[in-house]
Amino acid sequence: MDLSTGACGGAGGPGAQPQFNSGSTHLDLAALTIADEQPPAAAVTVEHVLLFDFEGTCDASDAGLSRLQQCALHEIIEFPALWLDAHTGAVRGTFHEYVRPTEGADGDGAARPLSTFCTNLTGITQEQVDSASPLAEVVSRFLQWVASCGLTEALADGSALLIAHGGWDLGDQLPIEAARKQLALPAWLGSRTYSDLKVLFALEYSGASSTSLRGMLQALGLEPEGRAHSGIDDCRNLARVVEADHTATATIHKNPARTQDRQARQ
Repeated sequence: MDLSTGACGGAGGPGAQPQFNSGSTHLDLAALTIADEQPPAAAVTVEHVLLFDFEGTCDASDAGLSRLQQCALHEIIEFPALWLDAHTGAVRGTFHEYVRPTEGADGDGAARPLSTFCTNLTGITQEQVDSASPLAEVVSRFLQWVASCGLTEALADGSALLIAHGGWDLGDQLPIEAARKQLALPAWLGSRTYSDLKVLFALEYSGASSTSLRGMLQALGLEPEGRAHSGIDDCRNLARVVEADHTATATIHKNPARTQDRQARQ
């Protein structure tokens, strides 16, 4: 496990930790409120944010498949998460592990190897995933990390907000793969309730040409840092987008269960 910020309260390590300037305007995460669409619920003040950006197995031949068809074939191979303090914007903790694929075993029991396309895209090598743990063990350690950070109750009551860049990470791949592997997830992680930074950004920057990670950074006058399609580098860049957003307050509606959306995309 690579906890590059050390303990949950630690700071430092690779990737500059975003720090808010008290004299500037920014997205005030502590002022965000959450309300589920069904049924109506009282607003909950956000105290913490968890940012996710997984990477998965992939191949050039995926181009002809729908996203859900791809999810049925592929596996998560990098599992990063950043914990942000909603009041200060500081990154308070980092969880980062690579994940060993276990499906598509050949005659000797080895899992299907990473494609050259996948390694070229993500920078993740066969050696890195071969030495990693399977998804069930990584998720177990992630949940232990969440508990060690004191976030379990906040995630259960909604005062900790999950954010991803698009619907693939938390809306499709993780719940679909977990179900396929009979991996039980806590309700806050497996119920497809999260906020999509693409949607939030588009609401505030209607003139932005793109809600890709690079497009959002460019709209904010920022350059990407690290490697594109590195999960941990993408997480750190997402944190920079949140930090640089000049919205003082916002209301976020958690995505409802995505069953109908998934059916529409099949």
